[in-house]
Amino acid sequence: MKDTRPLAKTEQIATHLQVSPRTMDDWASRGVGPPFIRVQGQRRYSWQAVERWVEERTQVPAGAAS
Repeated sequence: MKDTRPLAKTEQIATHLQVSPRTMDDWASRGVGPPFIRVQGQRRYSWQAVERWVEERTQVPAGAAS
């Protein structure tokens, strides 16, 4: 199923992740944050890509059953 949600702005993703837009800027400059594309010089994020990025970083506590 194709994701039809509009691309998100940095501020929207920062709010979603509960970090500051400044943190998003830092992550982008270091290449460690969610993947993004440039649209007219502005970063835009696919919600699907951000959700995948979060899932890839989700950690299971030691000793927890899988």
